[in-house]
Amino acid sequence: MIEITEKFLVSIGGWPAMKQARAIHAAGRVTDASYVLPMLRGRIHDGGKEFISALRIRNSIDIENLCPCRESKLRGLICAHVMAVGLEVISPNVRKTASSPTPQTSTSHSSVSAEIPNVR
Repeated sequence: MIEITEKFLVSIGGWPAMKQARAIHAAGRVTDASYVLPMLRGRIHDGGKEFISALRIRNSIDIENLCPCRESKLRGLICAHVMAVGLEVISPNVRKTASSPTPQTSTSHSSVSAEIPNVR
């Protein structure tokens, strides 16, 4: 089994892609990341679009990029998207849930409320 590490990701995709992957990961744009042999898979949120990015890892040199992005399809490169999925598997981002309250700070000023009579 190939262990997903930052060193492994850099070795397959290079530093420029890793820099982009870190930005994607830090922005919280990766969800549902998983690594179940032989597939590393996750969802990428990009400008209102969502797509699945995946790698099929058979061994350390037999790796297939299944991301639908331009870098992968036209140039055959390991893209920042799949590297960001790998980063999410290594170190998941903590996401806020809808039920968790958001702390609010407020400065309250005393206000005078006046009743307006109904005029018919």
